[in-house]
Amino acid sequence: MKKQLHFFEPPVAVLSINRQASGTRFEANAIFSGQNRKRGAMLTFVYNPGKKKTETKKREDSGIKKDDAKKKKEKVKLEVLDSDGKIIRTVKYDVEPGVNRIYWDLRRKGVRSPNTPKPKPDAKEPGGPAVLPGEYTVRLSHGKESASQVVNVITDPRVGIVVRNIENLQPIYKQQMLLSSKVTEAMDRIRQSKSTVASINKMLEVKKNESHKAIQKKGKAMTDSLKILEELIVNPRGKQGIVRNPNILSATVGTVNRYLFSNLSGPNKSHEYLMVKAKRESEQVLTKVNLFFDNEWQKYQSEVENANLSLFKNYEPIKIE
Repeated sequence: MKKQLHFFEPPVAVLSINRQASGTRFEANAIFSGQNRKRGAMLTFVYNPGKKKTETKKREDSGIKKDDAKKKKEKVKLEVLDSDGKIIRTVKYDVEPGVNRIYWDLRRKGVRSPNTPKPKPDAKEPGGPAVLPGEYTVRLSHGKESASQVVNVITDPRVGIVVRNIENLQPIYKQQMLLSSKVTEAMDRIRQSKSTVASINKMLEVKKNESHKAIQKKGKAMTDSLKILEELIVNPRGKQGIVRNPNILSATVGTVNRYLFSNLSGPNKSHEYLMVKAKRESEQVLTKVNLFFDNEWQKYQSEVENANLSLFKNYEPIKIE
């Protein structure tokens, strides 16, 4: 217990099958609702921060009050390793000195959806499909200190699940995530290009330079084309309420995942049909995206580069007459 991290042996983790309870679905303020038992692997550990150098003198010397000094949250990194020693999930959690309890949701690493912009460097890793039953090594680390335990993951004993059936779904999950990552890559390129056009427009001096007017006009055409491509993949921005459009590409690719998630009987004709449809439509949209960047965007890029635009302004000397 004197170690910086002491990891207790975790209980068996169950890939539980849950359903919506009967009764009121959407509760109002006056309805009491108890807290549900958390799903996933329950992980309990003790975190001992150890002796730290006090920063009181530093704050006094710099004139910073104690209340003004923001406390930086300590974090522990959770890594899940499969039987081959491959890291299949990484998540960071805030910790407090003493006993901590966190939950691994029994999911491996997933892929970011096309609807989600590029995350910040320290953002949470997206979750993917549920892991298969078996033993997994969970490693907790903080700085140079680490501690590991083995978690035994089992299927829900209340439901007769044939493990072979869910094993046979894994190749379809892999195909779906590959498609989703490629579509997301296209959306990242579209978002970045729209941002690039906006940055270029800020450097233009359309009142002083006639050639800059042409670049501004061309930039407007680029933005319009990028908007058309964007709306082939995700819903238009600015719409209020719940908007569902089954014809956009992100919905088509996402439907495959939803069918996989709700299925326990193995691959079927629906999976095959949806996968073929998602792949065909992805290829069609990605072809349009590639054509745009190979042609229209290249021409726009050449015009901008030939204009020798600079982020720097020419300043006249400041003089007192």
